[in-house]
Formats: sequence, C-alpha cells, structure tokens
Amino acid sequence: AMEENNLLNYARAKELDLNVKKSKQMRFCLNRRPFCQCNHPNQNFETIQNAKILGIIFQADCSFRKHCRQLLAKLRRQMYIFKDLKLNNVGLNDIHSIFQALVISRIRYGLSVYGSDLHSLKKIDIFLEKCFQKKLCSSKISVFELRKEEDHRHMMEILRNPTHPLYQYLTSFRKGRTTRHEFSNVRPYVRTSAFHQSFCNRVLSS
Repeated sequence: AMEENNLLNYARAKELDLNVKKSKQMRFCLNRRPFCQCNHPNQNFETIQNAKILGIIFQADCSFRKHCRQLLAKLRRQMYIFKDLKLNNVGLNDIHSIFQALVISRIRYGLSVYGSDLHSLKKIDIFLEKCFQKKLCSSKISVFELRKEEDHRHMMEILRNPTHPLYQYLTSFRKGRTTRHEFSNVRPYVRTSAFHQSFCNRVLSS
C-alpha cells in the first residue's frame, strides 16, 4: 500500500528503526465491509478494527458505538453515588453540581469527535432524560445542546490559532459568496449523513 511505503521511506530518510511488531494499521470504511490484512513484501502490519486514542475509541466502520457503550457503562456505574446522596438528604442544587462534575464533564470530553454517531447520541440523551426524571439534575440537559456548545468552543479555539491543522480548512470554507438573491456561505459537498455529522461539516453547516 502507498501509506506503508511512505511510512517506510520516511523512517529510512530519518534513519529511524521501525518496529513492525508494534506498528498497526486501521483502515476506515463507511460501508462497514471487512478489509483484508495488507502485507508489504518485506514487512507485515497488523490490521486492527478499533483503537483507543486519547480516551476515544475509533472504529474501522467510522462509528463510535463501542466508545459510547463503554461511556454509558461507566456513567451507570456511578449512579450509586447519587442514590447515597439522596438517602443522606443532600439538596438538589448540590446533587446537580456533583452531577455536572461527574457525569456531564465525562460526556463533554471528546463529544465533538464521537458526536458524529447519532445512534449513540440518542442513547446518551435517553440516559440524561432518565437522570432528570430521577431528579439528579435541576434542569433538563440534552446531549445535542452539549454538542453544540462543544462545537462552538472548539471552533473558536481553532479560528484563534492560525497554526491549528483545521484553521485553513475552516476559514477557506467559511468565506461567503454573493448570489443574485442572497448572501450565503460556501459549504463543502456532503454525500452521506455520516459525513454531514462530522465536526467540520457540522460547524460549516451551522
């Protein structure tokens, strides 16, 4: 594969030793069809279906269902804390503050990344709805509103930093164009809903 050759050539050019046994590859495909392992004539790279990077589980089928399942499992295991707080007659405002610190902060982490998986987000939203019904938070919280807040925060951070890898991409597409009828933003062509829900396309379409 071209990517493998580029990696090997880069290692040779920099006089680096490439440890093939620790090198892995993951090929992304929206069609979710399995990929065969790609072999280099002299090197073998193990093909993996998912990888955990900075706490986010990436899958070869471009979904984040495994990450969201693990996230929900961790959140549900924390529910005993709130049960104990209620038994000790802790006020709702205090419970809400603890809920924000233990639950919402965990959901916010990486939300702009795994937020492209609508199926999983709906399950998280149902979980938050149940938490509100159990009076674990003083106001109803929507994961989609949290995603919008996180998207806006990340977008502003990117636009303030010209050295950010996404800066040129966002600023080039955010330039407007004037038509006969109205002023509109230039947006990239998006073929599937999966691409439409990715971070950059969400920001550009908002």
